[in-house]
Amino acid sequence: MNITQILAQIINAPYKDRRTESNGVILLCSVPERGSEAWYHVVHPPLQNTEIDSLEREMGMLVPSQYRELLLVANGLNLFSNHLSFYGQRLRIDRSPGAPRVPHSVAYSNTFERPNHLSQSKFIIGGYFWDGSRICLDRITERVECWYPDFRKIRTSWASLETMLSAEISRLQSHFDENGHWISQERPTAPDDDSELDG
Repeated sequence: MNITQILAQIINAPYKDRRTESNGVILLCSVPERGSEAWYHVVHPPLQNTEIDSLEREMGMLVPSQYRELLLVANGLNLFSNHLSFYGQRLRIDRSPGAPRVPHSVAYSNTFERPNHLSQSKFIIGGYFWDGSRICLDRITERVECWYPDFRKIRTSWASLETMLSAEISRLQSHFDENGHWISQERPTAPDDDSELDG
């Protein structure tokens, strides 16, 4: 499946409730025990190619083609109650109560937050809530890599973004019930170390 088809499975699943905010953000399956505005999945509306071009100018670097494809479907994702997140372009900054949700900034992650020792071939695209592990897309190999928070060691990697999305959605679904409840908070939601998942 391609990225569009993978995300369509997430969006079109039969959740108990859903809501679309004024800026097009799709909220899927409320999880009230985590907060009045907590949702199992949050899908930000897609970017246009011109907006991604603007993002590239802001960062001073190109967005890898696989991630451009994702941004054209969703400008960031918060899946499984934020346990798996993919970053996007912040089109506005408004921290006032009731302000529209925005994704974590992929530009900030690849500039101000970027470790000096990280190779320029690595493009930071997301992360895991469990321990702060981060997700990178390698421009040379086109592999997706999960790094430990200090970016000193790769935890695991996948052949492509499509492979990673399919594998991680399938894996993380086993951690939650049909209402988005975290089944066991003692069970790590970050990937296993060195579990090479080629596909």
